[in-house]
Amino acid sequence: MNDNYDDIDNLLFDYFKDNEYVPNIITNGIENAINNKNKKYKVILLIKKFIITMIGILTITGGIIFAKDIKIFVNTLIENIYGNYNNGITTAINNGYSQDIDMKYIESNNIKVKVNQITMDDYNLGIIFNIEIEQIGFFKDLYNVQFKNLLIMDENNNVIFAEYENQEEFVKYCDENNLNKGTYGIGYANCGANGSILNIQNNNIVYSFYTTSEKFPQSKKLTIKFDKIYLLNNKIFDEVNNKKVDNHIATIDGNWNIDIDLGKMSSDRDSIDYIATNINDNNTTVTKASLSMTNMKLELITNSDKIDFKKLQERRNMSVRDMIPFSGIYIQTSNGNKFFQSNSGSNGYDTLDDGKIRYYTTFDYTYFDKTEYIKIVLPTNKKQDLIIELNAKCVETQ
Repeated sequence: MNDNYDDIDNLLFDYFKDNEYVPNIITNGIENAINNKNKKYKVILLIKKFIITMIGILTITGGIIFAKDIKIFVNTLIENIYGNYNNGITTAINNGYSQDIDMKYIESNNIKVKVNQITMDDYNLGIIFNIEIEQIGFFKDLYNVQFKNLLIMDENNNVIFAEYENQEEFVKYCDENNLNKGTYGIGYANCGANGSILNIQNNNIVYSFYTTSEKFPQSKKLTIKFDKIYLLNNKIFDEVNNKKVDNHIATIDGNWNIDIDLGKMSSDRDSIDYIATNINDNNTTVTKASLSMTNMKLELITNSDKIDFKKLQERRNMSVRDMIPFSGIYIQTSNGNKFFQSNSGSNGYDTLDDGKIRYYTTFDYTYFDKTEYIKIVLPTNKKQDLIIELNAKCVETQ
């Protein structure tokens, strides 16, 4: 241990002294932290928190974890109402893009659950639940709630999100009911769910659920079903005895089925595609530039000379900004407003067989901020700017 550093630094030293390879998920998390524009948080603290979370999870699970599940830990760096740092969702809600749900509680095994509010577009799904529990003893040390064997599907039998304790049971249920499991085989969501308790008052819990997608279907109705509720405290790891501990306060079995009509979400939902009109690099192609109600997604393929590809491969003896192709990227609209990367949704890059990279990212630029012309500036690890100019296919500016 090095006494000149804090405990987080020492843990990092212990891990990386025997592990020279830096996984993509770590560098992508570093990129998210670097690009975070919330000045309340220092970049180095965001980087540390992300890496420590990842190392802890990888250690506890024996080093194996799926990338789709890992992404959710990036989203927990900073939180808003849906447990993630996403100014785009906040902008959409502030502009009236959310739907209050008027429904009665669904009761099972003396536990009542209902949906209070929902926000859904191409890329984000956020749901606010109310949970009523009569047993006062369950509230002692209560830190979080989890719905298990959770299935969210729409009127066209599309699986929007699924989280089953037994994968075989999920596959069997889908096959028996002719459900479309989506691209990933577990629904249209492209990561795990982020859930957090917003408020506890008397015997009522306000609980937020959030997940993301590459593109959710145009659903008009949702069905939410689950048969277990976990009540959890925050005692996950026993540092004294160096072992994982059971953090369950109680497991409540039941059968909760909730039907939601997405009338407002369905009618108000819209998206706009942008077309690249000029790129200051001949080796870069934009494959996707799509604006939803809450975010904009960009995908490109490049082997630009503006990027130092050698640094991407070596990743040693260099600053974290050199280990990723772009940092500090932003959208600038025709009226001069700037919009930066979101910490929820997909942010990262893949190395392709031909030596190129596929870079993908999500911006806090929303339908309510839209202008016909935008410019995306991507500073590279070579301290050069890749600049992409785009025009909307069809847009009425605000």
